[in-house]
Parts: sequence; structure tokens; C-alpha cells
Amino acid sequence: MGKAQEAMGEIEAAIANYEKAIKFNRKSSRLYRILGDGFRQIGAVEKAVNAYEQGIELGSKPLSQNKRSSR
Repeated sequence: MGKAQEAMGEIEAAIANYEKAIKFNRKSSRLYRILGDGFRQIGAVEKAVNAYEQGIELGSKPLSQNKRSSR
């Protein structure tokens, strides 16, 4: 849903949905990357950097610790 909202220019709504998705899957580096992209689009640079850093941290863990990030 977030990607569809983003495509329609509803970036803030998309961000809210990405944040909800992260609550259900906090180990997804991909979700943090997408969230960072959304924040970057609205000019929230600090929030974007934080989201990207969280995604990088999760993505750098071995898959044995973070199996869901491989999706």
C-alpha cells in the first residue's frame, strides 16, 4: 500500500504505512531503506539517514541472526 501511495504523491501516508509495517517486522532492512527513501523525498534528511543506518545495521548481520532480511 505504501508504494502505491508513494506513486500517487502521498508520501506522508506512505511513510505512515512503512512505519506500521516496521512495527510488525522490525528485522527487515528493506523496510528501513524504503522508509528512508520516503523521508528523503519530503526533505526529512535526518530521519532518512536514521532509517538508512538502521537498515544497514540489520542488513550487515549474518542471516542466522536476521533471516527475514534476505527477502
